[in-house]
Amino acid sequence: FSSKKIEISYFNGLKEKKIEILKKQHNITIIDSFFSKFVTIIICFDTNNYELPFYNNFYISEKTARIIIGRKKILIKNGNDLSSIEKKYNYFIISENTEIENLMKSSNTLSSDSFETLNKNLRKKLIYKQLEFIKQNKTTYYAFNIFKQYIAPSFFMNPDSLLRFYKSIFPLNFLNTIEGSEIENILSGRMVAEHENIQALDFNSIDILGNEINFQNYKGKFLIVNLWASWCKPCVAELPAIKEIKDKYSSDVIDIISISFDRDSTKFLNALKKYSMSWTNIYRDYKFANKFGGAGRLPMLFLIDKNGIIIYNRLFRGETSSQLPILKSILAEKI
Repeated sequence: FSSKKIEISYFNGLKEKKIEILKKQHNITIIDSFFSKFVTIIICFDTNNYELPFYNNFYISEKTARIIIGRKKILIKNGNDLSSIEKKYNYFIISENTEIENLMKSSNTLSSDSFETLNKNLRKKLIYKQLEFIKQNKTTYYAFNIFKQYIAPSFFMNPDSLLRFYKSIFPLNFLNTIEGSEIENILSGRMVAEHENIQALDFNSIDILGNEINFQNYKGKFLIVNLWASWCKPCVAELPAIKEIKDKYSSDVIDIISISFDRDSTKFLNALKKYSMSWTNIYRDYKFANKFGGAGRLPMLFLIDKNGIIIYNRLFRGETSSQLPILKSILAEKI
């Protein structure tokens, strides 16, 4: 594979980071702080010449691991072979996944209300099946990771009930970890994402220019937090309205932070230029994004007042217009 045909990244338990691949490079050394039982290696292929999934995950420990890429399958040495439990999991939820796939294929024949209702019901049905699988495999890191990646961020289940399930099912050696704390943060962020007139959770991050971003530094002014991706059409559609707000109000009064979930950094950077996103931009910081509900339902948009209270939540308000008239009216009233 050339570096243009493959993208490799890893998840250290808190943040996903891309690995730059040199031409004809075979050995990669990762030096970092890790906050999970295993490091997740993520390999994405951009080719039609191999009979492999586009997206591949592997767990490795501190031992030197070897990943061998064949035309039809991938082998890993000195790493966790997930093929057995992964097949078991995929088979366990195959019926629910098939129902969702069939719904997506027929989406053009349904009204938007009918589609939303059916989609919500099928997604909840899938989650109940996933939770059953987790119950049966609760001592495995694989089940713990499924809960963290797919269940905790989901907007189709009540975060309070998920938190109760989480604390009652998994053993203490999973709960009392940095990842365990992060799951609780995700569920707390989910509660934030579904309400208004509540205190925003404290956050810190680094923007794409290397500047430190800290919630405390925004106290005393209004702050818009925007979760988006360049592949998300509704996200892109509302960017001109956000820029209009940026141009209208002084930075002494209001700031804007956008967190992108783009996997392709080139597309992300191109989008910043195309849509003149001349405000604070952060790339793929899940820890920050989880404070506001994560990527479960993009776009997400919040207005935080001078006291750190969320006074506008796009999802809570049901704001559907990309012109953001409700947000603009609140700003006009408050500023």
